[in-house]
Amino acid sequence: KMVRIRGNVANNAPPDEGVEIAQKLDEILATLLNTRDHLAVLKQQVMGNEEEEEA
Repeated sequence: KMVRIRGNVANNAPPDEGVEIAQKLDEILATLLNTRDHLAVLKQQVMGNEEEEEA
């Protein structure tokens, strides 16, 4: 799905602009994935803290 969306964006823009858009989307995706991982770690820390408080 991702590739098709990126392909369409790139095909509708001038070649250089399409590449630039694709690179920006890749950067955004990487940022979102890093954020998701970071939030998962924070969530585990919070859950761990709650379990310690209950004990």
